Amino acid sequence: MDSCRTHDMIDLIAQHWGLDDVALYYSFQQRRIFTAIRAIDKLPVMVKVNTDTPTLLHEMIALQTFQGNGCVQLLDTAPAFGALLLERLLPGNSLETFFPEHDVKAIAHAVTVMQQLHQAIMPPGLNLPTLADWLDRLIYSPSPELPAALVTKAQKLAVHLLATMAPSVVLHGDLHHNNILAAGNEWIAIDPHGVIGEPLYEVGAFVRNPVKPLLQQSNLQAIILKRLTIFSTLMNASRQRVAAWSFVQALLAAQWATEENADPTQWLTVAAMLEREISDLLATLAEH
Repeated sequence: MDSCRTHDMIDLIAQHWGLDDVALYYSFQQRRIFTAIRAIDKLPVMVKVNTDTPTLLHEMIALQTFQGNGCVQLLDTAPAFGALLLERLLPGNSLETFFPEHDVKAIAHAVTVMQQLHQAIMPPGLNLPTLADWLDRLIYSPSPELPAALVTKAQKLAVHLLATMAPSVVLHGDLHHNNILAAGNEWIAIDPHGVIGEPLYEVGAFVRNPVKPLLQQSNLQAIILKRLTIFSTLMNASRQRVAAWSFVQALLAAQWATEENADPTQWLTVAAMLEREISDLLATLAEH
């Protein structure tokens, strides 16, 4: 999206929704996010423009499904512009501000958000991908750049996890620290990917993030293992399954990185920290 085209497009969007004080807030690949004020009621809003139509559609469906419960409120859509109008969360600081000193508190807030999101009623025939869709390439056509031993373990676990899933809900799909923002006294999710699967999948993105400062910690493995324990306790779930999903997702993130010509090392480092935690489950699967 070149700058001239972006300028023309946002002018049309501003006219369409009656927006003032439009300013670029964030830009990455095919996405542009703007802050603005809705003129009619002076409401602070965000405008998200995404030229990747399937990605935008999935986010729109997820937002409509969540209906503002644990997630940012969708105010309007303009598919012709590839744009979404969203409420602006204030003060808007993210859960990354809790890391590393208040990691336990951050996990508790994240679990609350997950529980709110997963209460959403899923209409039949919802046009969203499933976890099986997401994991298909890792299982059947993994990147040759990834370590074969880790990939093999992830493939075995992914097949097992998909075959034994709890009842599916609509998942955020990328619920890490910077996708959970403060809105008054609440914590609210933003940028849902929209995918259908079991609730416990949601934990994986949080376990491996915020990845850059996480990898700088001298007690990296201890932090990750403590997170597994806390999540399993708060979600009344098997610690082994939390570890398995987290491991599989780390490899999936590495797979996606290679597909985008990015370095997968950070995600592989997290996977290595989790490898010992999934050994018992892999041994059990090998016996059957």
